[in-house]
Amino acid sequence: LMMSLWDALRMNMMISYQELVRTFPKLYNKITPILNILSPVILCLGLAMFASMFRYGNGITNGGLGALLIFVSILHYDLSRSIKYPKPLTYLGDISYSFYISHVLTISLCDRYSSLFYVYTQVQGWRRYCVVILISLAVSIVLRLLIEKPSGKLSKHLVGKLKNRAISE
Repeated sequence: LMMSLWDALRMNMMISYQELVRTFPKLYNKITPILNILSPVILCLGLAMFASMFRYGNGITNGGLGALLIFVSILHYDLSRSIKYPKPLTYLGDISYSFYISHVLTISLCDRYSSLFYVYTQVQGWRRYCVVILISLAVSIVLRLLIEKPSGKLSKHLVGKLKNRAISE
């Protein structure tokens, strides 16, 4: 059988991914003591790079370097100590997709029908921004309750049926 270039590339990517999954825990366990010492230093360096706007701009060689340092140190902290997140932040994370999907529509509707929103027309600047965020959060909560949760339950139910069908065959 002749493999297409795309099939060969996909197989190579799968093998590379399997190798990464197999070797990363071993490598991480070896460097954990070093990262325990260096992680606070790496975090401070990344924050200092952001605060001083060191090499300001886009890309890994510019502002991305500070972000990478912050990301690595926080990732290490989370892997080694398992961060306990406050419930309000976890809930905000749960509704973040609904917020992302609905915020543009919410802003457009607020602008278009501003005469209906007395609070929206009476405020300017940051206060208007806060009003839009509160309205967007309310819309996000409603979308999560009415669309995201039921569709998640439905998809789990359908996947369970497909698994049972595949097992029985």
